[in-house]
Amino acid sequence: MCESSNGGEVCLYDANNQSGRVYDTLYSKPSYTGTYYGTNVGIDNTVNSTWNRDPDTTVSFYQFANYSGLGLGQLGGGKTNWSQFGEENSWSSHCFANNPACPG
Repeated sequence: MCESSNGGEVCLYDANNQSGRVYDTLYSKPSYTGTYYGTNVGIDNTVNSTWNRDPDTTVSFYQFANYSGLGLGQLGGGKTNWSQFGEENSWSSHCFANNPACPG
């Protein structure tokens, strides 16, 4: 599912990503609604690791919906296992730095 490497895609994995729970999006998401592909597992507050497939743009992940709460950035092309920072299952939205709706 996480196939694009030429910009604008973020892949979200839950704590059991070995079992294939993945969600990818081409856009900033003000709130994580819905489920991982092919499951009934909700995305909100279940993201354990992320992969920013945009090679040039930083994406920030936020603790709450509407780009609020703690926000941590991930450089273009970066992969992060958030559990190593104690931030697994913390994310409810993300925003690409080139999106004018993102917090400054």
